[in-house]
Amino acid sequence: MSILETVLLSLGGNALLLTVLGLLAKSLLTNLLAKDIRRFEAELKARSDTALETLRANYSRELEIARHELELENSRMSIVFEHQRDSFKAVLVAMHQVIAAILAHADSGSGWYPIGEAEIDAFKAVTAQEGLFVETRCQRILDLFASVSWYAVRTADEDPDSETVYRTYDHLKFLSRAVADHFRSRVGLNAGCDPLRDAELLGACRLINRFQFQLAGFPTTGVLAMGKKSAVEIVHLATENIEELMRELERLRDHLRNRTKQAEFWFPVQIEADQYLRSLAAHPNKAVRAAQTM
Repeated sequence: MSILETVLLSLGGNALLLTVLGLLAKSLLTNLLAKDIRRFEAELKARSDTALETLRANYSRELEIARHELELENSRMSIVFEHQRDSFKAVLVAMHQVIAAILAHADSGSGWYPIGEAEIDAFKAVTAQEGLFVETRCQRILDLFASVSWYAVRTADEDPDSETVYRTYDHLKFLSRAVADHFRSRVGLNAGCDPLRDAELLGACRLINRFQFQLAGFPTTGVLAMGKKSAVEIVHLATENIEELMRELERLRDHLRNRTKQAEFWFPVQIEADQYLRSLAAHPNKAVRAAQTM
């Protein structure tokens, strides 16, 4: 065998050895990588399981806290609802007693007679006691009911005539129905209606007809003059002429602002006119809403 053949044979053996070693190294590396991947997957799963358990524990705690708070809120609302229901009942009964007292003094043959102050005082005592569960807007209607009631009361200075007592009775019945419907809406029995708005319209019309400022044009004239109209008629006309009503309220308010004499005396009337203006603007009727969207 020549030297060249010996060298080639030696090189061939080394190449085979190298190939075998390369295959062994690749297999070893593959096994090591596979072990590392399995170990990584196991560690990742362990961390994931731990994080999931922690999340479940935290969620369970938060859910328990939320459930406890909801139970407390439901309990509080149940207590409020029970007290509110009793308050509504007491207020409606007190309103009915005033109306019934006026009706009891009526005589179909000779007319309507004024009542004493006791019934009004009793009504005001009830509203003062139950006012905690009556919102501000409704409280203003109850105050209106009390102020209207005095027009049917005999005092040392004044004895209202039969027509005034009857008109007062009619207006009080209207206000009582409005408050009753409002209470029904509060418990979901009259959804979508706003009975207090009709009561506010009646109160606003009474306000612009209450005072004698002849140079300023009050009591108001024209379609909103009350005269001997019923409460239903007055509210219907006010609804149809809401913009005119708001202009008259603004006129009365501005006139009172310009009265330098007895400014403190007239200030509550200015506030009352402003309250009606804000409420009527915040709760427009369907016709006004339609005009505003055109």
